[in-house]
Amino acid sequence: MSWLCRYLQVSRSGFYAWNRRGESARAQANHALVSVMCEVHRETDRAYGSPRMHRELIARGHACGRHRVARLMRIHGLVAQRKRRYRANAAMAGLYARFENRLRNHDPAHRPNELWAGDYTYLRTPQGWLYLAVVLDLYSRRVIGWAVSRQRTANMTREALRMAIHQRKPTPGTLFHSDQGIEYAAYSFQSLLTEHKLEPSMSRRGNCYDNAHLESFFSNLKLEMGQDFTCVTDAVQKIRDYLQFYNIHRRHSRLNYHSPVEYETFNS
Repeated sequence: MSWLCRYLQVSRSGFYAWNRRGESARAQANHALVSVMCEVHRETDRAYGSPRMHRELIARGHACGRHRVARLMRIHGLVAQRKRRYRANAAMAGLYARFENRLRNHDPAHRPNELWAGDYTYLRTPQGWLYLAVVLDLYSRRVIGWAVSRQRTANMTREALRMAIHQRKPTPGTLFHSDQGIEYAAYSFQSLLTEHKLEPSMSRRGNCYDNAHLESFFSNLKLEMGQDFTCVTDAVQKIRDYLQFYNIHRRHSRLNYHSPVEYETFNS
């Protein structure tokens, strides 16, 4: 200890006095303030940076300065979620340029297996995000293929399409429409379309209305099924139950209030 004190150029008596001394009032106040800041950080789901955090602390009766709040947030790693800046990728733009929006000028479907559409969405579970990909037959709005995954990959969309092909056995020329996305532009997915002679079609960039059928379907699914899941297994079971209800029992206004299965049965 004597050697360390000489090296650090402090006296032994000064070191022992510092060691016995408790935290300063300022340090204690900082600990209490950080505890409240961590609580706010959790409650807001990491939405607040230092300016909003400062205003929230003032509203809760904690006197503190903005720079002090910013310094404590930086020291303790309390970082707000940031919106990722979009950067155009020339290579990706070239990848999607080869796909046309063939659905846009296509007549409405007059029979099953004429027009298919696919998309995916994400659902929050206690274990993290769960992704759901589906394939709809636009003639009856029937879900003919679906798959779930903990990761957003082309394998998920491929498995949904594989289920649709297995169940429906489409004839060559069936149009498959999707949004732009590597999950649909990937070689593994496009090769499955080519293998079964399905015609690819993609929405225009940034235009969600080009695939409005799927947007409407996912909106209804989240509203009617709910998203109160206890675990991933519970979420998968609820998805399976809802899709069965949707296909067999749910009355669709576009189908004269028949379910998709009834509509295909009565109009085939």
